[in-house]
Amino acid sequence: MTMQKPLAGIMTFADPREEMYESMDWLKDFLRDSHNGLINQLKKKADLIDGKVNYSIKESKENVKRLIKDGMESLILHVSAWTFPSMPLLAANMAKFSGIPSILYGSGGLSGLTATKGALEEVGIKVKVIWGNLKKITDFLNAASVQSKLRGMTLGLFGGLSMGIITGTIDLAQWQKKFGIIIEHIGQVEIIREAEKVSQDSVQSFINWMNDNFKELIYDGKYVTDETLEKQVRCYLATKNLIKRYDLDFAALKCQPELSDHYVNQCLTPTFLNDPFDAEGLKNCMVCSCETDANGALTMQILKILSGGKPTLFMDILLESIRKKLVVCGNCGGSSTWWANRSDDPVINLKSVTYGPHIHGKAGGGAIHYISAPAEKVTWARIARIDGKHVMYIIPSTIPELTEKQINKILNLAPQLKAWPLTFIKVECDLKELIQEYPSQHVHLVEGDYTSDLVETCELLGIEPRIRGP
Repeated sequence: MTMQKPLAGIMTFADPREEMYESMDWLKDFLRDSHNGLINQLKKKADLIDGKVNYSIKESKENVKRLIKDGMESLILHVSAWTFPSMPLLAANMAKFSGIPSILYGSGGLSGLTATKGALEEVGIKVKVIWGNLKKITDFLNAASVQSKLRGMTLGLFGGLSMGIITGTIDLAQWQKKFGIIIEHIGQVEIIREAEKVSQDSVQSFINWMNDNFKELIYDGKYVTDETLEKQVRCYLATKNLIKRYDLDFAALKCQPELSDHYVNQCLTPTFLNDPFDAEGLKNCMVCSCETDANGALTMQILKILSGGKPTLFMDILLESIRKKLVVCGNCGGSSTWWANRSDDPVINLKSVTYGPHIHGKAGGGAIHYISAPAEKVTWARIARIDGKHVMYIIPSTIPELTEKQINKILNLAPQLKAWPLTFIKVECDLKELIQEYPSQHVHLVEGDYTSDLVETCELLGIEPRIRGP
């Protein structure tokens, strides 16, 4: 799993009058040190392109052109002393024409900072002014990286509307205009056709790997047979091939009811696409939502980018305990197994994962079962479209550690809970109010607290953030 950081340019702006440095011979050292100091403080959180200390319009123009050419996703306008506001204004304007947002950061006197802010506003460039708070800078850099990376991405939709779940549907033109994302519709028949081409050696090698690493593979002779498992593996490998062929960046898969009733359920596909590993070795996670939930896939893709590539989780809200502020979530057959123990080593994760009979789907096939490991911090998020406008629910949460008695009590509430992957989420908000207003049955998680990053991301993407937390 390759962890990716945002790519940002940083330019410091100085007073172009040479006589200033004759009367204040310490000033150039101060500007250089403040510039290098900011780079050193940020380099653990971002990959930085050095735009240098700029002493003229000419230098500003040359350096911002170089930063744009080198692929910066955002631009830090650093003002630590007086400068001519026309210099950072030029840089910000050139970045804006290339679709690159800027942030204005001050680390010294305020006159140059405030004068620059006013100049930017005069020409309609909206920027945040940050003074001394590096966390806010990194939030912005992460958000700008999301915006930049989404532009030009392709979402592959395998199949159409699933089971009438309209909350996963989107306006293709709106997505292209707002996010820069292209939609590729692919018929599910392509999965079947491609599955038939997968070599028997590849299929058997994958099944052997599952046998060697899963806690248990349970065959019941009805839902799970040698034939249905082989079909499921073929479909996963086929979908991997199709993703490569169509050059997809993330995906959403219908499955129900056509494939689950007339071919085989697709539970292994979202399971292993979202994992950082499979039988072929370590890999980058490929976001794939179930039930062609495009809004869910976009939420997961944003969480993946913000976290540097971590596996994301796709589940349904199943049960709740208002008193304990606990939500029981599960997926009807497949979710990233990484969450079982949150290790990039499949041996460690899969020893807690069972593959066994599904409880629905006429064509048969297995489901995976595990219980997500406790986590001190997770971020629950969901993009929705309410009356044509995008909102994002952002819910900082935890995965608590439950006793074996508590877990068994939950598992005995419904038979499917023993067949599906499960996650127990504890929220800090009013759970009753959250359930009343939450706009979907689908839940999306990433490990860690990305609340402030998501708020910045929503601001850049034109999404209304709705934080539900303490």
